[in-house]
Amino acid sequence: MTLLNSLLAATSPSIFPSSSVERLFDDVCRASRAPLSYERPSAANIARNAEGDLRISLPVPGIAPERISSELENDVFTVSVQAAADKTEGTQEQTSQRVLRQERRDRSWQRRFQLPFSPEADGISANVEHGLLTITVHKQRPQRHAITIEHS
Repeated sequence: MTLLNSLLAATSPSIFPSSSVERLFDDVCRASRAPLSYERPSAANIARNAEGDLRISLPVPGIAPERISSELENDVFTVSVQAAADKTEGTQEQTSQRVLRQERRDRSWQRRFQLPFSPEADGISANVEHGLLTITVHKQRPQRHAITIEHS
């Protein structure tokens, strides 16, 4: 036993029982083996420009634009991605391979955004470029109306 070990053994017991420390390391190691991406919907970046318009960006790598849909209902904007059709059939080379680890999953998901304002009727546009879905939501602009003052 080294001098350091003997000094540590002579001091008071650790404030963390060894079983709780072992559990902590087991939990961390178990979490590191969990699938990393595609377990939750994509994280979004949301920005607002000087006019008050919103720009929402979501990563959608490898997802065909036809599989992405969106809708607006009661100032809640929803983006949905549908999973691709099940591809159980494949070439002979693909079916003879055994999957060792599958971290990426093709599944449906949905994100909802509560808008801080009512958007213009046709004021929402979306574009997919290089695996990034960008949605622009235009804020309604106040309309100027001349009001005639009547006098009697």
